[in-house]
Amino acid sequence: MTISTASTLLSTADTQAALAAGKALSDSLSPEQIGPASSAALITSRQVARTNKITVQGDSLADDAFDVVSANQSGWNDWSYLTWFRRYINVSYSISASNLRALASQGTVHLVNTQLPQAIASDCGVAVTMIGTNDLGLGVDVIGNLTTFYDALRDNGIKAVALPVLPHDAADPLTAAEMADACTINRWLFERARVDPNMTYLTGLDVFTDYATGHAVTGYLRDGIHTTKIGAEVLGRALAEQFNAVFAGPSDAAYAVGTNAYDATTNPNGNALPNPFANGTGGSLANGATGTVADSFLVYRSSGSATFGCAASKEVIGTVPHQVVTLSGTGDGYIAIIEQSVALPAGWGEGDTLRGSVNILLDAVGIDYFAVGVWAAPSVGYDGGRTAANGDFPGQVSGRWSADVVVPAGATTIKLSVYAQVKSGVELSGTIKASKFFIEKVN
Repeated sequence: MTISTASTLLSTADTQAALAAGKALSDSLSPEQIGPASSAALITSRQVARTNKITVQGDSLADDAFDVVSANQSGWNDWSYLTWFRRYINVSYSISASNLRALASQGTVHLVNTQLPQAIASDCGVAVTMIGTNDLGLGVDVIGNLTTFYDALRDNGIKAVALPVLPHDAADPLTAAEMADACTINRWLFERARVDPNMTYLTGLDVFTDYATGHAVTGYLRDGIHTTKIGAEVLGRALAEQFNAVFAGPSDAAYAVGTNAYDATTNPNGNALPNPFANGTGGSLANGATGTVADSFLVYRSSGSATFGCAASKEVIGTVPHQVVTLSGTGDGYIAIIEQSVALPAGWGEGDTLRGSVNILLDAVGIDYFAVGVWAAPSVGYDGGRTAANGDFPGQVSGRWSADVVVPAGATTIKLSVYAQVKSGVELSGTIKASKFFIEKVN
């Protein structure tokens, strides 16, 4: 690898033109308002400001985060650091699939020539980037390309968040030369961030690296390069904690006001669900679930063995009511579900993007996978779930799960679901606690 501190010119006139066009577009757009000024007559909405929208660049470590499964189904995967990062960061910041520009197998040339113009034109205020592992040992001018990239972000008013090149493990170990390249890149990112007020460097390496071997901690990678679910959670949480220390914003409580109800005239981006804070005990149970359920909620388990216990209850943590499901007995591969549904509100219709989100506290043994889904039948967007592949699901996690769905033609009902697939033949224990249920229009 060639180490250079000089900026390099982009390779084509077309790319230069695209950068100029992106800058012109960015300069012409004023920041979105978070909502109308709060008053007794006008409710505050939750539109996301440009400054709080995040564009994500990189390679497969981020590209792995999101899959379009079919025409009607898409979702975030638990085996990418980015999925956990977006769950743990301050809720005033937003990462949507439309702003995920990372592409598998790519390096810093693609970053400069393709992902950079996209980022500039995206109307996002923050750029999070992890890239470089595919360039190691190939003689690519990584530092020159990164200089071009971070200079352009600064010149276009986009805050830069740089993430490190990660270690591999024994299944696909880095050579000594490749490891030296990785250390050079990470040190350069650190040093640049020290002197560039537009740039922040987040590491995560202290919790991800086994310093006795120089490899990733055993169990954090599934193939020597890509993270398992547990490795992704550890890294995503560490990065998010550092991000939150730098990028302050309204806390979760700022969005927890009871007046955030949807209204077609005064609050068209408000929450459509009738009972976001799980109040009351007038909800429903089905398919063998037992216990107490919040008003307008349904708690049920899929048909299965009676040895799979799914008990619902209510719990107030601090001042916030939570709907709780306690798992017990022996797993048989079936699912425990909490959900709330409502008719599609007036003013919402085909083509609108809706975001469903829930605060989760999960501490359980015996879960194969876990997800939150937002439905506008037949379409659904997931955060998590889908498969037990790529390692065990972490047994103790928290954060805000969220997913988007585009309303299809003919949809009449929207629904927000929290579900856990339990392992077959495994002794179950623990709880799923959910609070602050929202479905809001984000476009």
